[in-house]
Amino acid sequence: MTSLVRSSRHVTARSLSNSWRSGSSLLSSNVTVDGKTYPILPTVPSPLYSQRRCMGSGGGARGARGHGWWVNYRQGKGGRHLQGEYSDRTLEELQAWNDAVFSLGSQLAYIDIRTEAVLVNAEANNSNSNSKSNTADDDTATTYRLKLELATAVLPRATENFLKLLQAPAGVGYTSTVLHRVEKKVGLMGGLVWNGHHQSEKNGKKTKTNNLNQVLVGKCHEDLRMPTSFTNMDVSSERMVLSHVPGILTMVSPRVHEIDSRFLLCSTYSPHLDGKAVAIGRLADEESFQTVQQWEQTLITHKGRPTNVVLRIAECGLLQAATQNHPNPTAESTEKSEGKHVSESL
Repeated sequence: MTSLVRSSRHVTARSLSNSWRSGSSLLSSNVTVDGKTYPILPTVPSPLYSQRRCMGSGGGARGARGHGWWVNYRQGKGGRHLQGEYSDRTLEELQAWNDAVFSLGSQLAYIDIRTEAVLVNAEANNSNSNSKSNTADDDTATTYRLKLELATAVLPRATENFLKLLQAPAGVGYTSTVLHRVEKKVGLMGGLVWNGHHQSEKNGKKTKTNNLNQVLVGKCHEDLRMPTSFTNMDVSSERMVLSHVPGILTMVSPRVHEIDSRFLLCSTYSPHLDGKAVAIGRLADEESFQTVQQWEQTLITHKGRPTNVVLRIAECGLLQAATQNHPNPTAESTEKSEGKHVSESL
């Protein structure tokens, strides 16, 4: 019986052209080839063949059905990897969710950023460095204050790392570091606090090694560092509950469930970071958000690095604790205010 089934399938496929020329119907119970008669059954498409056709037309188990990402793609919002983890929710719903998270408990902090003009020097022109040798005098610098709100109740470990780096002295924390990268249509990145030096004891003597060639990297606070890493801390016990709406402060994740000291101030809606970067806070007022958005739009960059100005963190620390939920600055109009313009000081 097995051989009969195999031969009938083979004959059905081979005799398509002959049957079409002769006008005979394949729906008959028998077919004659080379003088021999073979029984055939009505042809039924296989399940795999049907699934391939349905998926190609967008109606299968993985096509447009499920999360609506195909509808968003047709609206020009990019593919599934750019729409993020919460593509089924609107921006207003995500902002309302973030407000509910911050209302559970938060801490206010500040970062004073000084804009320093870069000196034209061919021998020293590295805006990624924390050194002040490439910048002009303090007389020409202007300082701007960014107010931050951190979700300490929901994300205690990740926010503790950020708060400790804010209060740490220069060389250990954020003080005297720079916002080293401008991601166009995303935001500003900073937090390179470590130059790669670490001390180790060998034969009772302390030795200092430098495996990174003086390149600045991100490093979490020493009290929270994992024993298996020089730079990262573990945040696997906390969930990524905040969405990357405009004005969000997020920590860059070098590996899954790990963060260091690098942070990103989002100037636009960045759904592709949801579920990947660990968002811990947001800009607390409209003036701070407008300043970050203005820098992101107007700074001249080369491969992401500012070339005409250095954004240096002159001072940072904590403000009083927030007892009530602060209004989301991004819910208001994001038009350019008539106050001080960052571009005038550059």
